[in-house]
Amino acid sequence: ALTHPLGGGFNLTSIDDATWLSYANFLGDWSNQARVAHSNYFQVLGHHGFVGLALYLGLLIGCLLSLFRLSHRARHDAETQRIADYAWAIMVGMIAYAVAGAFLNLAYFTLYYAFVAATIVLRREYDVAVSGEANTSLKTESGS
Repeated sequence: ALTHPLGGGFNLTSIDDATWLSYANFLGDWSNQARVAHSNYFQVLGHHGFVGLALYLGLLIGCLLSLFRLSHRARHDAETQRIADYAWAIMVGMIAYAVAGAFLNLAYFTLYYAFVAATIVLRREYDVAVSGEANTSLKTESGS
């Protein structure tokens, strides 16, 4: 990441094995080939640099905060209780992905991006439900 701060891209074949293995000099003299990062965060850092890692973490943290707020707001109304339950379940799944991601190189695993999409859909559904309830109450008041 320090050699290529803006990232090396998906194809890191331009970096030779000696450079890769120089970062693992505590392992001794291995005549081995380069290995994987074994972490989502280091994988994104190596592929896309510090800016890419910041965007990846920003998306993760933003979704978690949005799900937490959505779960908290939607829990107090019977009409939106199901949205709160879904938000909580997706948030637990994202936390599990984030923790497991420290030990696995699955940064481009599609489930994470499905969680992001589900977060956006849930937020829209909550906004529609709340605005629909407001419109219903306005129609009732104006009709009476």
